[in-house]
Amino acid sequence: MDGIEAGQVLGDDGAFQADWRDHAFQGDENKDIRENPTLANCKDIRSMAKQVVHSQSQIAKLSGGRDYAILPNEHSTPEEIGEFHTKLGRPPAATDYGYEKMEGANPEYAAKMSTALHMAGASTAVAEAVAKAHGEFLIENAKKEETEGKIADAQGDKAIRDRCGSTYDQEMANANLAITSLALPIDAEYAKQLAEDVKYDPKAQQFLAKIGSMIAEDPGLKSATGNVNFSPADAKTKAQEIMDTNPYWATDTPVGKPRNPQKHQAAIDEVRNFMEMAYPSA
Repeated sequence: MDGIEAGQVLGDDGAFQADWRDHAFQGDENKDIRENPTLANCKDIRSMAKQVVHSQSQIAKLSGGRDYAILPNEHSTPEEIGEFHTKLGRPPAATDYGYEKMEGANPEYAAKMSTALHMAGASTAVAEAVAKAHGEFLIENAKKEETEGKIADAQGDKAIRDRCGSTYDQEMANANLAITSLALPIDAEYAKQLAEDVKYDPKAQQFLAKIGSMIAEDPGLKSATGNVNFSPADAKTKAQEIMDTNPYWATDTPVGKPRNPQKHQAAIDEVRNFMEMAYPSA
């Protein structure tokens, strides 16, 4: 101890002098240590050593033999705070959470989440729990939206059937005719999808059915482009295409498909409309 004689601290018998703390811990900066009652119980080197060993053993018991972390406070340095988070399980870098390696992960989302979690001091276990909860939410929300969509479709389909009554099949055939006639050229698969979607939208179905009925009455009806929708040759080709590709053209129960009389009748009506365009009456 700099500036301190051994005789100022220890007596000839090895015991501490009565005023040993005043000599060993001089100055205001050491006042807390000097006046700490713990040291008052230290009568000699042996008792101090026993107290230190006992304290360390108690800490080991409380921590289960593991390393322990000291809670940071307003006086803690960034380094001390970082050490605290590290002891609690925060990985060295944000990328160590592995968010960007998750299946289907959005790179920008993964980077933002990883950075935020790392800054907050989250452990790897916490990050995994957050990712798991977020994934479960997305799945549950997707199922909920799918269910709500099916309910909305069913309600829309019922509204159309209630309005059309016995003319439902003809109305749908007219709507499909409008789809295939007024948007040329149109991809066949896209046209099929539109025909399916319109079954659940009462206003769109009513609008397209009206246009389709007008086209059925006058195959030479002009489109918005000013061109005839189908020449006789084009209409004949279109009719043949339906007969070749639509499984419901010949029967309402195609192989590998569910029975659907409505689709069968719609295919028949569509072919008939195209054949009327291909062979217009004189």
